[in-house]
Amino acid sequence: MMRNPLLPSLLLACAAFQPLSLGAAEARASVAPLKVTAEQTARLGIKTLQPGREGALLRAGLPARVVVPNEQLRILSAPLPGVVQALHVAPGMRVKKGQALAKLNSREAAELQRDLRQTAAQAELSRQHWQRDQTLFKEGLIPEARLQASHAAWQQAEASAVERRQARALVSGAGQFDAAGLTLTSPIDGVVLEQNATPGQRVDAAASLYTLARLGELWLEIQVPAELAPQLKPGLNVAANEVHGKIMTVGAAVQSATQSVLVRARLEMPANGETLPLRPGQAVSAAIELPGIGSTRLPAAALIRHEGKTLVFISEPGGYRIQEVRVQKESGDGVLVSGLKPDETVVVQGASGLKALLAGVGAE
Repeated sequence: MMRNPLLPSLLLACAAFQPLSLGAAEARASVAPLKVTAEQTARLGIKTLQPGREGALLRAGLPARVVVPNEQLRILSAPLPGVVQALHVAPGMRVKKGQALAKLNSREAAELQRDLRQTAAQAELSRQHWQRDQTLFKEGLIPEARLQASHAAWQQAEASAVERRQARALVSGAGQFDAAGLTLTSPIDGVVLEQNATPGQRVDAAASLYTLARLGELWLEIQVPAELAPQLKPGLNVAANEVHGKIMTVGAAVQSATQSVLVRARLEMPANGETLPLRPGQAVSAAIELPGIGSTRLPAAALIRHEGKTLVFISEPGGYRIQEVRVQKESGDGVLVSGLKPDETVVVQGASGLKALLAGVGAE
């Protein structure tokens, strides 16, 4: 029968103590190092490593959507009821400020034009009557009451004309009047995101015809699990489809249906004018770098588990000490854990043998 080289050490330990449960041994080894000889170290194949620290932990696979900031959106709407006669652009096309986008036939536009001409003419005629009455009053040919009446009539006619001019100015902000109605123009240099009407369609006042946007800036709206939200803050890095950005805001409320928090990030736009590989409305998978949490990357073989705890062995002069760690992320090439100091040396091979030795079980 082959003699176990570990038995002498184990017998010495057992002579003074009853066999320990792993839990009791763990408690002892967390205070005093587990003594292991050079022969035992070689026999168990123990190898150690002082792993580097990870500055941040990447949380990937978060559902997100590319959006345009509200201040860069514009809605081209019908200023008056009418029928869409023509639409000159389509989604995806670039437009210039003042470019004709749609033609609207509108009876109300024609009526507004007619009323404007009539009230302007009436105001001018009333002004002339008042000026004539001023002359007649000075010559003593008419009473003061008539002068006051003509002045009041002119003021009323002028007020009606001003009202019509203001109404026309509001409508003119969206386009240009013509004989049949209105030609609607783009309020910005930008891109057509949506077309919300079709030629021949009858629309009401304020009905949306196009959604336009400047694409000088894009945001990412990320749905983040509520339990992750306390770790987030403005300025943390995000990425989606190889486009990077930084968090602007972290939502204060949890969406009940998904138990997630809305996080908004501003994407970095190319300085050379290149187009991003992202489009408004696009659904993407985003990643967020969590704040520096002192993560350490270890091989899976370095971890031992007992009673719901994850443990590692730390090399110290004369032996090994148990240290509890918390798993942050598992991947194919290892495990990210927190709870270790930068200068600690971890057993990355032979941890299971040390666990057996700690529990009082010899290695064959």
